[in-house]
Amino acid sequence: MCCCAGSPEYTKTAENQFPTQVFINNVAKYTKEIYVTSLCIDYSKDEFTSFNGNIVYLCNDSGYNVKCSNNNTILKESEWFKKNRTWPEEGVA
Repeated sequence: MCCCAGSPEYTKTAENQFPTQVFINNVAKYTKEIYVTSLCIDYSKDEFTSFNGNIVYLCNDSGYNVKCSNNNTILKESEWFKKNRTWPEEGVA
């Protein structure tokens, strides 16, 4: 599965593009670890950049681990996120 942040492929409205603020608000109460395969730079020019790349989620009885082929930066720490979304305050959802 590929999840590209900020792509207008399915909607031209920026606030409705993945990941939406509603999605962030709902997921934030469970985890801050949101990863995306790529970021849309300019859809009209077919320009995308790899963000986390291939994302592998490993889970066993002792816990879990996420390994990404490009980097393990969580989305909320990215410049794209800081420009386009906000992380909800603790206890707010």
